[in-house]
Amino acid sequence: MSIYYKLVKEDRIPAVKIEPGRNKVIIRVPFNRELIDKVKTIPGRKWNPEGKYWEIPYKDDLMEKLQTLFGKNLDIDPYFHLIPLEKELKIRKYSRRTIKSYMGYNRDFLLFIGKKPEEVENEDIKKSHGGE
Repeated sequence: MSIYYKLVKEDRIPAVKIEPGRNKVIIRVPFNRELIDKVKTIPGRKWNPEGKYWEIPYKDDLMEKLQTLFGKNLDIDPYFHLIPLEKELKIRKYSRRTIKSYMGYNRDFLLFIGKKPEEVENEDIKKSHGGE
């Protein structure tokens, strides 16, 4: 039995992965007609045949629109939760290298604990440093 068939039988649709690109958002969608039709409703989308993914220009409200479109099947890279931090660091005139470092450390931390920034608790910070 194929994975797709199993997912359909269990009434689950495969995950849609959202990743950062250079001034764009990369959307990786498994071959699923329903998901592809939803991607095609997004203005400005473009298929990248070499990378086998969709590209969409980044806008401030894009993540909310994608969340509405794909619901719980959306797998968002933690980087997108850190965009307000990046903007704040730029406003404060931090160097490009410092911003890159801060974004990397925070993204790795969010990947480690598997939470959004607003869900982080003190125990998560202690856990990441090997504390109890």
